[in-house]
Amino acid sequence: QDLCALDLPAERFDGIFCNACLFHLPRAALPGALASLRHALRPHGVLFVSNAHGFGQDKEGWTDGRTATTRSYVCWLSEETWLATCEAAGLSLLDKFYRPPGR
Repeated sequence: QDLCALDLPAERFDGIFCNACLFHLPRAALPGALASLRHALRPHGVLFVSNAHGFGQDKEGWTDGRTATTRSYVCWLSEETWLATCEAAGLSLLDKFYRPPGR
């Protein structure tokens, strides 16, 4: 499905795994996507998200991709902005892991 226009059944999933994908959405689309994912979780369900981050800054736009001929759209958010965006969608942080630069 298009992450900017998810059509998921209500309270269907115990867990949803979003590995390195949500940071490719425009920032304006994040609240709707997170709300849709939250809506699809059963009570006490878990949303796992891994994101690249902005190292304390919010950055959005096109960047060089993984190869010389590709480009990627990214929305790198600071931890503070990401947590606020998730909380506004009705999500609560259970745990976090921060991978230091260079690892």
